[in-house]
Amino acid sequence: MNWPASSAAWLLWAHLLVWWFAIRHVRFDRDTEVGPADGRPRNRLWATNLALCAAWMTACCVAARPFASVMLFALGAAALAMLVRAGDAGRSSTTRSTHLVEVAIVAIVPVVLALAVGMLGLQQRVVLVRWPTTDATVTRVLVLSSALLVVTRSGTCVVRGLLHRLRIEPGVRAGFSEGVSESAFPSPRTGRVIGELERGLLLVFALAGSYEAVGFLVAAKSFVRAREELDAVRAEYVVVGTLASYAFAIGVALGTRELLVWSTG
Repeated sequence: MNWPASSAAWLLWAHLLVWWFAIRHVRFDRDTEVGPADGRPRNRLWATNLALCAAWMTACCVAARPFASVMLFALGAAALAMLVRAGDAGRSSTTRSTHLVEVAIVAIVPVVLALAVGMLGLQQRVVLVRWPTTDATVTRVLVLSSALLVVTRSGTCVVRGLLHRLRIEPGVRAGFSEGVSESAFPSPRTGRVIGELERGLLLVFALAGSYEAVGFLVAAKSFVRAREELDAVRAEYVVVGTLASYAFAIGVALGTRELLVWSTG
């Protein structure tokens, strides 16, 4: 049986994997390296990110149908532009006009490639892979695995980007509150691991329909945090980061469930 049977399946899981490739190569350097004197991170992998994402979306476009190709590239470009915007939010060396040009390039190049592939009919010249299982099973596995990568890796980017924009992120704490000591904030690397684990568990529980487990996880973390002595700045950092992390995970879980119904139903 040829896979994928429908362009919708390609559109769904390929869009999710674009997020994974993007966040894998648009990463914050604040874990291992601090940027200029203002403490903002540098992003040195923008070109690598664009190249990898363009290559991945081109491959998906070749194997998909013409109309799905355009839709795939449009959605992928939008997701990639959002991630680049979040990843570059703290680059002091990037002016607003220069950054807008970069985002425009990210959004335009994939669409142009999609139209070119569709007009040349490249997707008709590719022999699709044959899998020893049904199309629906393969689609479910890919969508679920992609959702797990999105909720863990992309969630880190989204939460950190939000905290950075609100200036309550550890990388900019020096300019936010001069009276807060360095030890008042958790290690960014530790916080990242904790956040990825909790979002992964929330995704699994929500997809399984175990909302009691979701509530237990939220209550357990709230209880642990309540036992700590938090000053005003750190309390704001913890509350905003936790709520943003939970909201992102639950949103991805609900969206993934609907996508599974739509693509395999």
